[in-house]
Amino acid sequence: FQIDTAGQKVRSLPAVPEEARQWTKLRLHRGSDVLCLEIPGPHKNGIILIDTGNDGGVSLNAERWRAWTNAQPNCPKTLTAYYMGGSGIVIGEESWAEKLSLGPLTLNEVPVRGASLSDMATGSSGTPYQATLGLVALERLDMIVDGKAGMVYVRPRQGPFRPYPYNRSGAVFTPRDPGKSKSDLVAHVLEG
Repeated sequence: FQIDTAGQKVRSLPAVPEEARQWTKLRLHRGSDVLCLEIPGPHKNGIILIDTGNDGGVSLNAERWRAWTNAQPNCPKTLTAYYMGGSGIVIGEESWAEKLSLGPLTLNEVPVRGASLSDMATGSSGTPYQATLGLVALERLDMIVDGKAGMVYVRPRQGPFRPYPYNRSGAVFTPRDPGKSKSDLVAHVLEG
């Protein structure tokens, strides 16, 4: 089947189109009950979670997030806040990548942030979690899933992409006690 997030369509295909066989090929990770892709790593394969309930871009595991931010010291950051079942309110930094590579997978013009604890729990010691692709990231890919063969074919799409609404203030406000209908707000402000 073909996942066209930008067109908001999923369609069944009788076979993988010949053209798609030239795209980047990734294995489906069979050890999960959600859609995950395997990417080669230096010592073992890692997994990328496909999360259509996540309206963001790319969430990176702690090691990848640290490496990416260290390699981009002048890239502006902001804060993001969202609710994630299992993690509660997640507050973290978010930035923008002109080009982001995850093994053989490349994305263009995508928001990037650190992953939540819930996302990171997707992996295992045998295939550690590497990243999550949310809807904004998926809009930047053409993707065909061949479940029978256990393969996914992807290629980066070229923009223009729909505008991504992001927090430009570097501050977010969250309820002090999310369980109460009325609660004081707590300000979280990005350093600097």
